[in-house]
Amino acid sequence: MTWHVRPRLKVAPRTVKRLKGAIREELRRGSGRSLSATIATLTPKLRGWVNYIKLAEVKGVFEGLDEWLRRKLRCLLWGQWKRAYTRAKNLMRRGLTEERAWRSAITGTTASPGLFETMEVLGRDRVLSRMERALAL
Repeated sequence: MTWHVRPRLKVAPRTVKRLKGAIREELRRGSGRSLSATIATLTPKLRGWVNYIKLAEVKGVFEGLDEWLRRKLRCLLWGQWKRAYTRAKNLMRRGLTEERAWRSAITGTTASPGLFETMEVLGRDRVLSRMERALAL
């Protein structure tokens, strides 16, 4: 070390890997629970980890973990909304337009192709029958 460079603490990759493994285990158990109950079980673990690592000065690790955890929680919620109608209804409740909500609900992804492109790939009759089943529920 030189006198003019202050060392920066960073998080060890093994620590991040261990935390992700613990969170994955908790999320596997959370598939039948509400999202708030799953978050309540994750909170103490995350608080403890943050308090342990709070002196680290590397922001990128924390941002990456935040993105990863949010994506995992969204996947958990998406899996709980099993039917296309439920997905569309809940997406519209969260502020998406009706067209985008139905497009996401039917194709299963948020960055989905348009309805007509989906009809070309899956077949017009199949897409229309999916929509009719979803609307009938």
